[in-house]
Amino acid sequence: MRPSFVCKTLIKLVLAFGIMNISSVGIFSVYAAASATAPEKPADQFKRFLEEPPPIKMCIYDQEVPEPDGKSTYLQNLFRWQTNGLLFAQSYTNLETTGAATNLLDYPDLIGYYDRNYARKQGGLVTEWIDKGSAVESHNSLKAASALVLRVFVADILNMGCHLVPVGSIQWTGDSFQVTNDYKGTFVQGTLFRDEQGRAESLSVESRLVGKPKDKDEIWFYEYHYERPLSLAYLPSRIVSSKSINGTNVVVSIFNIYTLEAAESPLSEDFFRIPNFVLTNNLVAHVTVSNKFLVYDQDGQNFMIADSFAADKARLITKKIYYLIAVLLFSPLVFFWAYQKVKKKK
Repeated sequence: MRPSFVCKTLIKLVLAFGIMNISSVGIFSVYAAASATAPEKPADQFKRFLEEPPPIKMCIYDQEVPEPDGKSTYLQNLFRWQTNGLLFAQSYTNLETTGAATNLLDYPDLIGYYDRNYARKQGGLVTEWIDKGSAVESHNSLKAASALVLRVFVADILNMGCHLVPVGSIQWTGDSFQVTNDYKGTFVQGTLFRDEQGRAESLSVESRLVGKPKDKDEIWFYEYHYERPLSLAYLPSRIVSSKSINGTNVVVSIFNIYTLEAAESPLSEDFFRIPNFVLTNNLVAHVTVSNKFLVYDQDGQNFMIADSFAADKARLITKKIYYLIAVLLFSPLVFFWAYQKVKKKK
């Protein structure tokens, strides 16, 4: 029996719908695959790095600071970093040119911490501290030095020149960001500019004190150059940092990055511990942070000196307490004087 006209029509519709459906699915699949494999632009990778810096297995860079006489001073820095760990080494000689940039023995100043364990090596002096949560020890020179390194030197690189905000605090809206730096009491906003190749070309940043709108903004400008390819190819190998002074951009620092290697997963404590062979090399004295004192072990003799940073912090707290006591003591006299003055006028 031959199929009726209605049956033939239904069969054609079903076949047509099936073909159209298969085609549409195929087109959508191709589009989705193309979207998924579309490469991320270098500037967008740059922005993601600033938002969420990965663990840094090794970074070696130098900082050139131009002087008014036309000469420059140099700092050679090495660091490893992740959110709970830091190893930082600094030298005043350019170790990169001598091939000794990775040799920790050639750095006279090293500082490191992992979770609650802190250590520093300055020449022949080794200082160590374990943070046990004691309020008395919450302010000490070793912890302060670690925070300073993170705030200044590490931020210089992980924020691509911008030391005005904490590491990992930048959140982008398009190619701009706004950050309130509670430590400095500043409001910071920045704008990223891209080059023709889709890379980060420069970053313009303005900073002003919170609550003081009449004060002039600090204006910084960071230029990015890509002469030496890094393992993270979307990051620059040279950063020129300038500050606007009386309407003129004055170069403040030039950062030359030689190595910047990220890790795919968190690093172990060994990466952030100052090696024993470095700690014991030319050791003169071992110092332990205890209470508000630095306890020295030198040539078998033990003695203590006050931790200057802790003492300064304690003096500041004490001064505030004295001010409060003074206000409480003298406020009744002030009120009495004001009352008598009003009474006389009546």
